[in-house]
Amino acid sequence: MDAAPDFDPKNSFYQDQIKQNLVINVYKNNKWGTYRHLLLEELEEVETEHCVVGTTSVGDLSSLRLIKGPLTSETSLRKGSKLIYVKLILAMSDSVVDFEMFQVYNFSLNFKDIMLASGRINADLFTPNRIGQQFPLGFEVSGRDSSGRRVIAVTNNAPLASLVVAEEDLILNVPESWSLEDASTIPLVYFTVIYALLWDNLLKPGTSILIHSATGGVGIAALNVCLYHGCDIFVTVGTEEKRNYLKEHFPQIPDSHIGNSRDTSFEEMIKIQTNGRGVDIVLNSLIDDKLKASIRCMARGGRFIEIGKFDLSIDTSLNLLLMEREISYHGVMMDQVFQNAIPIIIRLFKKIDDGIKLGYVKPLPRTVFKIDEVEAAFRYMTTGKHIGKIVVKTREEEQQKVITPSKMLYSGIPRFHCHPEKSYIIVGGLGGVGMELADWLMLRGVKKLILVSSSGIRSGYQTQRISIWKSYGVNVHISKKDVTTKKGCYDLIKESNELGPIDAVFNLAAVLKDALFEDQTKENYRISLAPKASATLHLDEVTRELCPNLRFSL
Repeated sequence: MDAAPDFDPKNSFYQDQIKQNLVINVYKNNKWGTYRHLLLEELEEVETEHCVVGTTSVGDLSSLRLIKGPLTSETSLRKGSKLIYVKLILAMSDSVVDFEMFQVYNFSLNFKDIMLASGRINADLFTPNRIGQQFPLGFEVSGRDSSGRRVIAVTNNAPLASLVVAEEDLILNVPESWSLEDASTIPLVYFTVIYALLWDNLLKPGTSILIHSATGGVGIAALNVCLYHGCDIFVTVGTEEKRNYLKEHFPQIPDSHIGNSRDTSFEEMIKIQTNGRGVDIVLNSLIDDKLKASIRCMARGGRFIEIGKFDLSIDTSLNLLLMEREISYHGVMMDQVFQNAIPIIIRLFKKIDDGIKLGYVKPLPRTVFKIDEVEAAFRYMTTGKHIGKIVVKTREEEQQKVITPSKMLYSGIPRFHCHPEKSYIIVGGLGGVGMELADWLMLRGVKKLILVSSSGIRSGYQTQRISIWKSYGVNVHISKKDVTTKKGCYDLIKESNELGPIDAVFNLAAVLKDALFEDQTKENYRISLAPKASATLHLDEVTRELCPNLRFSL
């Protein structure tokens, strides 16, 4: 403190300040002041090869950002085994598979992405893996692999990104006549339609089908497939513009077979046009009363196929009397198929390849946004005005069919990532804050974690959390080294380096010696200071000697 009179509450120097009723009073530079909390500065964007689309606040579309990822174009993938580096942000399976990384040129949005980003459904609906829940948006991309080959792929490994890793079995070459933008409109919509309608050979000439929201991505894909198979098609759309689009591009569908998806009037259309029989199949994406009206449009023995996410996610109940005419109900969620049945996805890719050759799998109309217009793309999709797909273009396609893609940099907000081959030390790691930090590091890719605690594991909660981290592939080592001594710190750093080069050390240790002021002793101060001041000093000295590549010491 600067020069000031001895404390006396009656002295006007202190008396006037005490009247301010502040928790803390500081006299500095001949002025009275106090401590106050300041907002953290906004993160400045950094240049990065790998950026991923994500929300910084779930439910708020205005928080959609490009977030720095851990990959680079030089990142090596180990063939014939699990992916090494992508474990930083991704949830990989334990199966032995080959992976391919490629530069993304286009990715498309789906209604699932809108519902996730807006908070209407949770990511745990699609995956129980907490690492995978961090970047759940997206499914399909198009781009070039390291050899310059044009490809389309599906993946749940943070697909809305500038660099993507996918299993080699889930990558398909782009036809010569298509652009990469064309290709990005294909996978999910045709997966859905083929799985829903062709998997059990439902479509035959004359099969009647009601396709809701027929100018959406799945709707147009279904029209292409059903027209090829000679079906009797009924559709619904939400606007006059979309009705006119169908009349222009699908003249095979008479105007009397086009209904309104904004109300239940389509039910009357079906009754009139089918003489009260109903339709054999309903491909549904409508909710509430329109969903129930759609079920009433079914013919006896018909099949109701639900492709909407909302009612499935909230477990909406249906009156079973609506289905008394031997109607079967089927929910189609390709996300779940992808999570649990990769062989089916591989077969679907084969069927898409067959459909391309037969002519019923073809690119869809789309609205295209640039990579720096991601929020605008999401908001536009919420309006329901688009026809076909919404595509986000990350970079322009070259004229050459095969060319090694050049390295590109994007602006994204920084994000901390752990290196899977390096070690991370948390002193006091079995305390409340220490375990929260360990969990945070796990979500950011840590694979080698040293938790320092003089008492070791003492509760079932600690055992449970460690078990969870191990289930995510984290090697958790508990150390009881005495970090209040230089020898203890030396032994800790030495054994940690054997697991992997140390990247960061976090000192969260604390020993509380609470007591009334008159009961405090010099020994209590020494005991409290040791794990903080002494340990920090020793760790600093030892890491300077043994950890030349240490990035962080906190």
